[in-house]
Formats: sequence, C-alpha cells, structure tokens
Amino acid sequence: MAYRDIFDELEPNERIQVLQGAKECSWPPGATLIREGYANQTLFVILEGDITVVSDGQTVTQLGVGSIVGEMSFLSRESACATVVACNDVTALCIHHHTLRRFLENQPQLGLKLYHSIASTLAHRLRETTRAYSSACQ
Repeated sequence: MAYRDIFDELEPNERIQVLQGAKECSWPPGATLIREGYANQTLFVILEGDITVVSDGQTVTQLGVGSIVGEMSFLSRESACATVVACNDVTALCIHHHTLRRFLENQPQLGLKLYHSIASTLAHRLRETTRAYSSACQ
C-alpha cells in the first residue's frame, strides 16, 4: 500500500521542529502499540519494522516503514477503532496530541501543514478501502 509521507510539505527547519517535539519509541515483536476501544492520543510514524492492524479480530492490513497509524483516534479524540501490533522489532516516531496542539497555537502554518498531511493520508486510505469494497461487490 502506498503512503504519503507526513513530512512531504514541511521545510527542513519545520521537520526539525516536529522531530524535536516527538519521541522515538520502540516495541518488541507481538507488542501492542494501540488497543482497539481504548483512548489514543498519539500519532505513530513507523521508522523501522512492520505492524499489523486488526479490527474486530480480523486483520485489516499490514504496514511498514513510513506509514502512519493512530491518526483516526488522534484526530477525533475517540477510542481507537483497531488494534496495532508489532510484527517484528518496531521503532516509531510518536507525536502526542498536545505537541500538535502546541504547533497550531504557536506556529499555525506548521500545524496546518501537519493536519493537511494527516488528512491526505486518511483520504488515501478511504479511497483504497472504497476501491477494495467496490471490487469485492462486483
């Protein structure tokens, strides 16, 4: 599955600012990054490894380096609609909701660019899901 790099629209100095506001996190194989039905206020950008996304006990997809996860609950502030599990050793850039909120308040252009990138990722995933659903119904 193709992905959109959430840093595509950022200038080099803006990327540095985001990286300074983020935290690098790691998980061993089988560890849960996000649990379905629970609050999630963190956006994850996969730097190393692969993850599996599971909803209602069914595997939805497997994602790798460059992918973002947690964006739906991150934006909506609702419970996660899927569980995300590390397939192997995973390292991710973790951006907490309050960090993005701070960018919006203090650097609106940077916050706007990040939100736009996240929204573009969601639109891409919705488009892919719609295509897959349409193909399955034919």
